[in-house]
Amino acid sequence: MKPPGGCMRLAALAAALFVYAAAAADAPPVAPPDPGLLEFLGELAGEDADFIQYTTTREAKRAAKDAGNVPGAAAPAATVDAVAWDSLDAPTQQLLAGQAESWASLPPGRQYALADGAERWLGLDGIGRAQANDRWQTWRSLAPGQRERVHKAWARFRQLTPEQQQAVRTAFMRFKELPQEERDWVTDRWQRMTPEERDRAIQRRQAPGPQPGAMDNRPCPGCR
Repeated sequence: MKPPGGCMRLAALAAALFVYAAAAADAPPVAPPDPGLLEFLGELAGEDADFIQYTTTREAKRAAKDAGNVPGAAAPAATVDAVAWDSLDAPTQQLLAGQAESWASLPPGRQYALADGAERWLGLDGIGRAQANDRWQTWRSLAPGQRERVHKAWARFRQLTPEQQQAVRTAFMRFKELPQEERDWVTDRWQRMTPEERDRAIQRRQAPGPQPGAMDNRPCPGCR
């Protein structure tokens, strides 16, 4: 006598689950992300390096200035304290297991970046982790001087009010929609300026305009 069709299907499903479980048991565990990636997430919040560099352009500074009169408190200067290993939760400790022995000897800034980066990583889904890894690879390709400039630009950006930050992000989204030739011109123009030219450009935007009928003799860097 043949077993009912439902029993046959249940037997087949059980066999399939058994094979899957055996294969999963043989699969190697997923390796934790590189500590450098976690540190990148903690230091720069996983932001796109292109966006951070864009924040130094005239267009970004103008967007922030235009939003400057919107009520909002600027972010206070960050102070970094040492992070005790025992203060980390179990998932974070597991992710940073390779740093456990040397944790106490790490500078407070690096402890904070690794801990914050691990927390961010644990909160990302698969797509977010892939995006973070891509941005980290871009970060790794930067020269040391470029990395230093990005760090400084990120520190300045964090001092903007939330409204100013959002205005810069909106300007960046518009910037990304420009043809590549125009995008290259916008970023290259600011990067080619000397520090003195950049200061004059900022002062020019912040200073009141000339009175009607007066000649504007304020210095201006090379314009298009």
